[in-house]
Amino acid sequence: LRGRLLDPVLVSRDERAFVAHLCDSLAPDALCTMLYPRLHTFASTDINTPMEDVLPLCRESLGQAISGIFVLDSYTELTIFYTKAAKGKFQFPPPPDCALREYIQSIKQSRAICPHVVHAAEGEASEGEFMARLMEEASQAAAT
Repeated sequence: LRGRLLDPVLVSRDERAFVAHLCDSLAPDALCTMLYPRLHTFASTDINTPMEDVLPLCRESLGQAISGIFVLDSYTELTIFYTKAAKGKFQFPPPPDCALREYIQSIKQSRAICPHVVHAAEGEASEGEFMARLMEEASQAAAT
């Protein structure tokens, strides 16, 4: 379980009560998104639909994707992550009038609660929080 609201260290008692209430009231697909965030990749900031279906929540997915722009959707939080290559190629954070922002806005409007949007980039302090939401493959965990 990798959503930020499920982290016992980062979440206060009030937030835990909010999560309990939220979990009781969410539809099954929304609850799944909150418990197991969805990782999407985008070819550029000018495209408002993800390139592929949901990617696995692992670092390997970041290296195998053609693009370096990712959106991690954990229902209450949307993290836009740029790799170093993408940050050099596309404006960071994405400009307000781009198609990627339209995609983010459409998600925000379709939710019962407005998700918090976070911008993160490889090589910056924000990278750690994004990487903490990813899971390692069983083969990698056994090797270390």
